Amino acid sequence: MDINNNVFIKKIEKKCEFIREQHSNFNLPLSEFEKKEIVNYSVKNVDNLYNGQVVRLNSIIENQTTLVFYINKVRYFDSLSSNILYQKYAKQIEQLQNNHTIEKKIKTILTQIKNEGIGTFAEVLNNKKLANTIAVSVLVKDIDGKYALVLRTKNLAVGAGMLSVTVTGALDENDYNCNNPVLACAKRELEEELGISTINTKIEYIVISKSKLQPVFIINAEISDRWRDIIPNFENAKDYKNEVKELLIVSKKDMVALMQNCRMTDAAYFHLQDAISKLN
Repeated sequence: MDINNNVFIKKIEKKCEFIREQHSNFNLPLSEFEKKEIVNYSVKNVDNLYNGQVVRLNSIIENQTTLVFYINKVRYFDSLSSNILYQKYAKQIEQLQNNHTIEKKIKTILTQIKNEGIGTFAEVLNNKKLANTIAVSVLVKDIDGKYALVLRTKNLAVGAGMLSVTVTGALDENDYNCNNPVLACAKRELEEELGISTINTKIEYIVISKSKLQPVFIINAEISDRWRDIIPNFENAKDYKNEVKELLIVSKKDMVALMQNCRMTDAAYFHLQDAISKLN
C-alpha cells in the first residue's frame, strides 16, 4: 500500500469477497435536521441530488488468499455531510466564523475528523465520522486498444464538466445485493450510460483522494468490438444524453494531451496515469 501524489492507494492482487454487515461503525454526530442544513449549505445551486441507498466500506480484512470487504448501506447525503464536507471546507477550518450556527457545527465536525487521523488509507477507513461510500471508476478499451473517455455534462451533481474515464458511479441498493457489488455497479453503469457489456473486467486498485476521501475501485475492462462499430448505439442508452457531453475515443498520445488540458478528479487522473504507464 503506497501513497502516490494526491491519492492513497491499495493494489488489488487477491480474490475479493464481500461481507454485508447489519450495522456500521459510521457515527457522524449530526441530527437529521443538522445534516439537512449542512447539505443545503454545502451544495447550494445543485439540483436533483439523490438521497437513495448507497454502500459504505466499513473495513478490509486481508488473509493469505482473499481480501474481505465489510460493507453496509447508508444514505447518499451521509457522504455529502462527512467526506464531501471535509473536501469543501478542510482548508478553511480556521476561517469558519463561530458566530454562524452551521459553520460552527462544520468546524466541530472537521476538527474531530482531522484529530482522529486521515493520513493513511487505513486511517480514512477507520474514521467513524466519514461515510466512505464506495464508487467505481471504469476504463474500457476496444480490440484495437483505443480507450473511451467522456466529457461530462454540466448538469451533474458530481463531476460536472470534467474529463472522466469511460463511466463512473456509486454503488446502490441493487448492487449491494449482488455477489460482487463493485463489478455489478461497473456493469450497470456501462449499460445505463453507454448500453454496452464488457469482457475481462478486472478490479486493479482502490484509491482514496486525499481531499475527497472516498474509496474508489479502479476497474479496467475490454469490449470485443471496435468503438466505431458500436458508437451509433450509445444514444439509446438510458443515461447517455444526461451524463455525456462528448465521447472521446483516444490513443495513449491523445490521453496524455487531454490530461494536461482538462479538469478531472484525483481518482480519474490516477486511473488514466496508470493506464498510460502500462502502455510504455
